[in-house]
Amino acid sequence: MLKKIYELDIFDLNWDISSKDINQVEITSSGKYDLFEGIVRYFYHMIKSIFYFKFNIHPFDRKVVLFSGTKNQCLTVEKLKFDCEFRHVKFGNQTSYKGNNSFEALPYIISIFFLPFYIKSYYKEKCKFKRRIMRCRFDRFMFSYGLYFFYQLTLCEGKVDLVIFSNDHSVWQRALLKACLEKKIKTAYVQHANVSEFFPPLGFDFAFLDGKYAKSCYKGNDCKVFLVGCLRFQDFYKNRKLDVDTTLLCFNKIDSLFSIKKIIDYFDKNELPFNIRLHPGEQRKNVINFISEKYSKKDVSKLDLYETLSKHRYCLSGTSSIFLEASILGLYSMSIRDIFYDYYHFERNGLVKVFEKIDDINFDEIRTTNLEALSLYNFVDDELTVFRNPSDRIRSILVYEGLI
Repeated sequence: MLKKIYELDIFDLNWDISSKDINQVEITSSGKYDLFEGIVRYFYHMIKSIFYFKFNIHPFDRKVVLFSGTKNQCLTVEKLKFDCEFRHVKFGNQTSYKGNNSFEALPYIISIFFLPFYIKSYYKEKCKFKRRIMRCRFDRFMFSYGLYFFYQLTLCEGKVDLVIFSNDHSVWQRALLKACLEKKIKTAYVQHANVSEFFPPLGFDFAFLDGKYAKSCYKGNDCKVFLVGCLRFQDFYKNRKLDVDTTLLCFNKIDSLFSIKKIIDYFDKNELPFNIRLHPGEQRKNVINFISEKYSKKDVSKLDLYETLSKHRYCLSGTSSIFLEASILGLYSMSIRDIFYDYYHFERNGLVKVFEKIDDINFDEIRTTNLEALSLYNFVDDELTVFRNPSDRIRSILVYEGLI
């Protein structure tokens, strides 16, 4: 066990923050205080997990385990229903209350004993980028050791037949995936959001993807890949009654307050009807205070996303996957060049119109949804079209494979 942990590739486990292409630390403007920030984050999350009593020592005690840690991941996997015994194990922000069934306090406490392993890995690493990431995200890299050790101890090979993941690039999932593979427990991946070419190869036994674009992003995979359509959208209905051509302004966590103010001011001064939706994970006080003080009546952030989209004609956002949801519901999508990066190839494939400046917005120029392009992101294999929705398609495959 100790030898496995000593040789652990903690960069592979932390793909989302270790990848220069994804560059999550820079995009989220974190890491400004280097090692000090990483240490503060480490003890903050440790104390928080202890306070919320996250000490479950038997999280994996069912035939089938669903594993998720964000609101969007939870909403996606909860659409899966099985006749056999199963448990939905949640972590992170989805378990911030006392008496939950999470386990994170234990890996944090355990990880303290692996500080020498972290130091060894740091001085052995020659890449300046990776060494900086190890310092400013000290919390995640230290947590990796405790997490992997905890999974090895608690994952019961004879009790668990299948673990279903909803993410493939963060440490919680990648450490569990590694433990499952070593214990020969079957694994499946359910796509909960758009993917990009920078994501890691699929290391699962089964992968249930949204469509052709997602499949093209994953290269050299040995797992069985099925295109089942967007599971998270299976409750979408094009039942829209619009009295006014209103625009939904969607802002991500990486959008600056300056950009947010500029866009809102443009719509406000030109008397264009609009509402505002902040990202579910938005925690910046300056952004939240600005919206609540000046535009609280137009803030629809806490309302159901799909119901909110259905009441709008247009969607404006920066770099975000919300354009896919908007297009499926028939909205016209647009963005501004200085806040947009074609991470998911939405502009290239014709799903979104990008204007160079905010003053260039012309609603007459926004093209109708490109249905051919939309099928790239929401496509079903021919043999699976006999089933009504994505959850039925996934369930039928797992039944056929004898896993449920």
